[in-house]
Amino acid sequence: MCGLAGIMELGPVDPAARARQVTRMREALGHRGPDGWGLAALHGAAAERHSGAGTQTVARASSGDASVWLGHQRLA
Repeated sequence: MCGLAGIMELGPVDPAARARQVTRMREALGHRGPDGWGLAALHGAAAERHSGAGTQTVARASSGDASVWLGHQRLA
């Protein structure tokens, strides 16, 4: 069974601190699936996706200070 964790906040954030926090949350879900993991960070007009396969950055048509941070553990 897979596991999901996330944070949503408005206003300025410390991206490095949030990435560490969601990574810890995701690691706590390690028992939910050993077959893969991912971390997505969407803030302002940029989105980043991290996984065992690498990092991908995507521009979004958005403005503002909202941030969404998601992590997952996958069981195939």
